[in-house]
Amino acid sequence: MAGLRLMSALLVEAHAHTLTPQSSAMPRRLLQFRQRARELSACSKGNSLVQHIYQLASAGEVDLVAEAMEQLTPSMLALDAPLHLPPGKIGYQHVYSDARFSMGIFVLPAGSSIPLHDHPHMTVLSKLIFGALHVTSYDLPEAASEPRPALFGGLRPRQRQRRLRCAPAQRTVVAAPAATLKLDPVHGNLHAFRALNDTAVFDVLLPPYNDAAGRSCHYYAEVDEQRRADGHRVTLEEVSWPPTLKIASMQYEGPRCGPECE
Repeated sequence: MAGLRLMSALLVEAHAHTLTPQSSAMPRRLLQFRQRARELSACSKGNSLVQHIYQLASAGEVDLVAEAMEQLTPSMLALDAPLHLPPGKIGYQHVYSDARFSMGIFVLPAGSSIPLHDHPHMTVLSKLIFGALHVTSYDLPEAASEPRPALFGGLRPRQRQRRLRCAPAQRTVVAAPAATLKLDPVHGNLHAFRALNDTAVFDVLLPPYNDAAGRSCHYYAEVDEQRRADGHRVTLEEVSWPPTLKIASMQYEGPRCGPECE
């Protein structure tokens, strides 16, 4: 209904412009009308599953968000056409973000990787839209779940590189259409992706990364494996941004979502 009312208002405004004398402002007004019409059309595509996911995430309904994400398809997200990426880069399409959550799409060419990284105090839902991934994940040790110092200008206050003693990695291959993957502040909180084919992943982060709130992204590398009395454990050491990780911003062409689409 809101969309119909807005379209009616836009049409009335456009009609009014045709009844007034020509002026230098007309081309600008026409462009504004066309832009707003495009935005309205983008909101109304499917009135859309993406908007429904936005509404569920806004309400904090994590399980329902995961369930709704099961229905996402390439055509719904305008990912059915060939996607062209600069060589050696991973693409990212921003869908929506606010202080509560963010949504976006990673596009990984075959053979590319997102190295091992964490998600402090976050729940993350990942749905393969197409392709296949080799996923490596670790549970975060309970003692490591304390807030980290915030980053300022990309630098953290002087401290030793963080080391984690984790249980052995869980390794699996997932291929579309697969069930929505979920990690929480402890279980599977550190993960890495390697694309076996050209792959797209729709992510919802609740809440999103935020340096000032102590939710910075940290990267890790496995430094050794030792068998101890408490069983097989793995040492992970925090590392700087991996030089092989290059991310290119891509235009999101799917349906818009947000309060303006209510």
